[in-house]
Amino acid sequence: MRFLRFAFAVCLAVSASAQNASTLRDRAQEYLTGLLKLDSSNPPGNETRVAVYLKAIADANGIECELLGGDPARLNFVARLRGSGRSRPLLLVAHSDVVPAERAQWSVDPFGAEIRDGVIYGRGAEDTKDLLAAEMAVLVELKNSGVALNRDVILLAEADELMAAGAVESAESVVEWVDRFLATG
Repeated sequence: MRFLRFAFAVCLAVSASAQNASTLRDRAQEYLTGLLKLDSSNPPGNETRVAVYLKAIADANGIECELLGGDPARLNFVARLRGSGRSRPLLLVAHSDVVPAERAQWSVDPFGAEIRDGVIYGRGAEDTKDLLAAEMAVLVELKNSGVALNRDVILLAEADELMAAGAVESAESVVEWVDRFLATG
């Protein structure tokens, strides 16, 4: 039930803010601050928080997506914009977990996404929630622009980049998805 309340709150927040992001830069900043506020420290992980956030953005923009994985707290996010197939697909990848933050060593809340002098501070701002926010913003920009793509563009937010045991399960989920993707074209 707690997960459903979280998912519902994320959907409402994303829907309300989707109308506010007018430029690619604004959208990337919005997504980055949203991602930084989600504690996906590994251990324990909880990357599903990130996956649900990204799914809400994709759903709000009509982007095909799904959540993958065996552990409900550590799901991967995959989204795809279909192209003509004339060129090979492009895969955008970033991990959604972060190294745990020792709050005493931070001058700001590591999950507060505080902006100071044009710089956004938070755990994952440089590894790799920044990349994930930029990739999601580009995916949304491509979708909203209606540009004709020569290739599929796929975004993968991988859970558990930092821990080998979970990465194996995560990789298996992704391989299964790729197999299904190739089979369905």
